[in-house]
Amino acid sequence: MVQNEIKTPANDPVERVPGESYVPDAMWEEERIMAERASPARSLGAYDLRVSVKNLALPKPVTILATTTIRQAVALMQNGSFGSVLVVDAQGVLEGIFTERDMLLKISGHRLDWDKEIVGTFMTTNPETLGDTANLAFVLNLMTSGGFRHVPIVDEQKRPLAVVSIRDVVRYICSFFAKEVENLPPRPEILHPEIRESV
Repeated sequence: MVQNEIKTPANDPVERVPGESYVPDAMWEEERIMAERASPARSLGAYDLRVSVKNLALPKPVTILATTTIRQAVALMQNGSFGSVLVVDAQGVLEGIFTERDMLLKISGHRLDWDKEIVGTFMTTNPETLGDTANLAFVLNLMTSGGFRHVPIVDEQKRPLAVVSIRDVVRYICSFFAKEVENLPPRPEILHPEIRESV
C-alpha cells in the first residue's frame, strides 16, 4: 500500500524562513572568532602614550589624615586591594602618600604598635604629582625616573583626583594585545607540554 503524497499547489505561497535562522548559535560564534582573528591587530605606538589620564577610567583615590593609625591605613589598603593611600590635610590638600613600599622599608621588622603609630610619621611627604591634563607619557616618565609605582593626580589646588598605579598602566597596554594575553592558559607549560615533560 502506497501512501498518498501530499503536494502543495503551485500557486499556493509557501512561507519561507530566512536560512540564517537555522544556523546554530555555535556556528555564529565560530564565524565571529574567525573574523576577529582575521582583523588587523591593534598596535601600540608612541601616539597611544598621549592618552590623557582622564581617559584611563581611574577610580577616586582613597584619602586619609596624617593622624590615621598604621593599622587603620593597612586595613583600608587590604580591604580595597590598594597599593597606596593619599594623605591629605583638613582642607583635602595632598600632604603625602603612604604605600606598600613605606610599609616594607620603614615599618616591617620593627617592633611598633600599629594602633598607636600614625601614618604621618612614615608617609612619603610632598610626593611627585601630575595634573589631570597630563598624558600617560608623563606618568611613565615619573615612574621610570623616580622609581614610583603610584603617581597622584591632583587639581590646581593640589587636591587629589586619582592615583595612577603601575597596574593601571599595564592594563592599558594589555588592551592593545587583548587576544594575545586573554586567550593564554594560566601557565606556559599548559600551552607547551614539552616544557613540563623536560623538567
